[in-house]
Amino acid sequence: MEIRQLEKLFTKYISGNASPIERSAVDRWFEQTEKTEVVLTPAERNRIAGELLQRTRLATVLPFRETKAVSYTMIRPFLRIAAVLAIGISVVFIYRYFSSAPVAEQTSAYHIYQTRKGERVLLTMPDSSKIWLNSATRFRYPAAFNAKTREVFLDSGEAFFEVRHKAQQPFIVHSGNLDTRVLGTSFNISNDPDGHQFAVSVNTGRVSVMRIDRKQRQVLALLSPDQGLVLNTLTGKYKTRATGMLMQNAWKDNMLLFKDAGFGEIKRKLENWYGLTVILQRPAGGNCLFTARFKNKSISEVLRSLQQINDFKYRMKGKTLWIDNPPCN
Repeated sequence: MEIRQLEKLFTKYISGNASPIERSAVDRWFEQTEKTEVVLTPAERNRIAGELLQRTRLATVLPFRETKAVSYTMIRPFLRIAAVLAIGISVVFIYRYFSSAPVAEQTSAYHIYQTRKGERVLLTMPDSSKIWLNSATRFRYPAAFNAKTREVFLDSGEAFFEVRHKAQQPFIVHSGNLDTRVLGTSFNISNDPDGHQFAVSVNTGRVSVMRIDRKQRQVLALLSPDQGLVLNTLTGKYKTRATGMLMQNAWKDNMLLFKDAGFGEIKRKLENWYGLTVILQRPAGGNCLFTARFKNKSISEVLRSLQQINDFKYRMKGKTLWIDNPPCN
């Protein structure tokens, strides 16, 4: 029975549908068996199955956890899975699976992390830089930085960076055709391809934001502390602005913050923060605005507090929240 459960666990891992707890258990097993040949007897397979399943039962998820990114190094992990389970995962299938994966180079090994809604993670880079990933964020970086640059990729979502200073090795964040380049500083980047918006704000140090279009490079801004840039990736228009430290650091410090937010923003933030599906009963107009901050509050506490600002009704069943969002005066 446990081997069948283990097969399901690995299948979820391969497809990307495993929970954070399940992914963590499998990743730890990869690390422990990295240098060991996988030639197992049926009894050993049962022992490993029990060990992995026990880890997934006992593990707990913290509001903000520190971890290492998941390492996808082409074929090896999946051959190890096949050896443990003695099931027919062919090399051709594995090659096709990775051929469709969004990695920079097909032959390179990348660490990849995809946070889910309701999940926030702290990563430590090989150079000791720290990166906080917000909910629903895809982030990747090479297994080893090259000697000249430290280059990472924020494909979507939001991340806060604390970069270790290395004058001879700039740190570059690639977000589509936009590069954010620093030597050592702390800053926040939000990359929303669906919403056609890119935003960067600086906490300490200086940041250069560059647009790369058909091999042409255009410096959009040199930003200092408490400065930011917002760019519409659809129109190419952008503007710089002053940013408050609280605004750019709030989510990293586990604080849910609304500033003149309409129901549309309320919907997006509650979905990402609590892992919900939020349904607005009416079109999200712009005349209802909310300004509030919450730290370590339940969804019920947040909704009751928001009701005190602008009256509305809601109901919740499981992970679905319906909000009757009336127009405001």
